[in-house]
Amino acid sequence: MADNIFTGATNSNWGLTTNWSQATIPTASDGHITKFTAASPNCTVNASNRVCNALDFTGYTNTITFSTLNITVSGAVTLSSGMTQTGTGSLIMNTTANLTFGGYTYPGTLQLTGTSRTYTLQDSGGVGNLILSGTTALTLNNNGTAKTIVTSGDLTTSSAGVTGTAQITMIGTGLLSTSGAIRNNFDINTAGTITLGSSLRYSTGTFTIVAIGTLDTTTNSNTFTIGLASATTTLNTSLVTWNNLASGGSGTFTLTSNLEFAGTYTNTGTVSMNGNTLVARGTLITGGSAILSGTTVCRFAGSSPAWSAGSGSLRLTTNVDCSGTLTITGICNYATGTFTYITGTVVTTGSTFTLLAATTINTAGIVFDNAAVASGIITINSLFTCSGTLTLGATGSPSFIGSSGFTVANLTLIIANRTCVLLIGRTYTVTTYLFLRGTRALPVSLQSSTASSTTAFILDSGALCHVSFVSATDIDSSGGRLITNVKGTLVRTTNWYRTNPDMFLII
Repeated sequence: MADNIFTGATNSNWGLTTNWSQATIPTASDGHITKFTAASPNCTVNASNRVCNALDFTGYTNTITFSTLNITVSGAVTLSSGMTQTGTGSLIMNTTANLTFGGYTYPGTLQLTGTSRTYTLQDSGGVGNLILSGTTALTLNNNGTAKTIVTSGDLTTSSAGVTGTAQITMIGTGLLSTSGAIRNNFDINTAGTITLGSSLRYSTGTFTIVAIGTLDTTTNSNTFTIGLASATTTLNTSLVTWNNLASGGSGTFTLTSNLEFAGTYTNTGTVSMNGNTLVARGTLITGGSAILSGTTVCRFAGSSPAWSAGSGSLRLTTNVDCSGTLTITGICNYATGTFTYITGTVVTTGSTFTLLAATTINTAGIVFDNAAVASGIITINSLFTCSGTLTLGATGSPSFIGSSGFTVANLTLIIANRTCVLLIGRTYTVTTYLFLRGTRALPVSLQSSTASSTTAFILDSGALCHVSFVSATDIDSSGGRLITNVKGTLVRTTNWYRTNPDMFLII
């Protein structure tokens, strides 16, 4: 490929044929390398945007001025440490090609664009602003050894995003706005201010905030979306508190530091989050059929956290440790972890706390509105209290172990061949109403955990029994009563044994 060298024989104007060695203004497909050598003078891109086939500044020591216009290159770009670039125009690459910095930090805007393009860094270098705007995901690779492209200003991506082996780093002050995900390893290392656009999406690689002066998450009401599809993502962002978070798909997240948010975190996928702590100072939403599981600890913290859920579930070990009030709303499904109250006020009005599977609860300090246990072994290690209705046995036969029991206003048992096992030596109290729900012909059982051993099940003073469950004559509900059932079922009056006028036993 022949060189078309800028000679500046007439003046500094890029758009004059007499200033080029081939006596032609460069085009995108002329077969020439547009070249600036040590002998080339200053050059100005004026009158209109310019194009070329390839661009090489090796040895150039003068200044090229873009004014407000762009140069679009349909091939490789080679910069040089001795050159100077000025002006607000962009250097645009639109074809799969190599990029060589040659020791130069390019102060202007570099835009990588095109459809299914791959750009390969031959060395590390910096730019003023970096725009990644492919119509499909761009690939930004190194040349086989680790390379980094550093932007001291803005970093933006189009909806397609970027992937590849090269490292991307932000320094200085600028806008970070990625409507398409960054899938390269990515660092922020600055004492300046990074302002987030309306969307920040990251997936697949490792995202680290090494240092930061200020992260502005609120100017554009930003949502940080982590993970896409089945991607594995590593996050180290302990130096910042995010505004809104979002996750979906079936991603796996590894937290090498705490992940903290103050706005809303909405999970819509089957997500595994491992390591460190998810600090919820805002609202956690587990909607739809979403599952948030893993080894990460979820901590509700700060003055006004919330848990608002649909049919999804939270399966992280969870601590309520807030300085203010945690508000729980909706049907909040919890499973497989340990749910512990430490400090703070908890408001549960209108909510249902549902335990889906084997779970440990240490919730003295919380009065739940309504609650349910679908199935599984539930370990109660401090008194579980429900001011509304506790429903047992929606999908299986639950059992209770642990160091404590429960006190609930209403207890509903679902008849469908269910057996609820209560641990001996613990006390389970119903203060208002005992209700049997379902078809009467199918038995439901309350049983002690050990045959011929007594489990304390108290129907409190003034409490009522559903007539289909136990007739009014079977339980004297005018006062607290210890109930024992010698046959292991509470269905028929013939199964009840009165030890004295005021006492029944369940064994």
